[in-house]
Amino acid sequence: MLGLTTTRRLRAAEARLTEHLTTSPHPVDRTDELWSLLDWSLWGSGIGDVLREQIASAALAGITPTQHDRALHIIATWHETHQPVGRRAYEQQNKRLRSARLGADRWRKEAAAERHRAHLLAEQLVTCTTARPHA
Repeated sequence: MLGLTTTRRLRAAEARLTEHLTTSPHPVDRTDELWSLLDWSLWGSGIGDVLREQIASAALAGITPTQHDRALHIIATWHETHQPVGRRAYEQQNKRLRSARLGADRWRKEAAAERHRAHLLAEQLVTCTTARPHA
């Protein structure tokens, strides 16, 4: 259990962080590659879902637009020469998995239709071969 002093310190730190986030000089674009990289890095370091969004947003709020653009350029250059990692790799794997699932679903439907056709043909064959010849 947390002590009273620790709890007060955590609340004070949270208040400072909230104040910093609300008074940041420029808005944080959360769809941007740099924010995603920071968010993913913080998650990978064990912070999990507790404060990682706030920390990533505060980190981006602390840099100038020029520094931000330069970092995005570095990230773009790196992506051109390396295999995807982190969020990009996850998104690509997710896309391939969705495609595979759709393909499997389509195959199952086609296989079910073929089984149904085969069953109908088998019934017709049985009907034709067991019918009594007309005299």
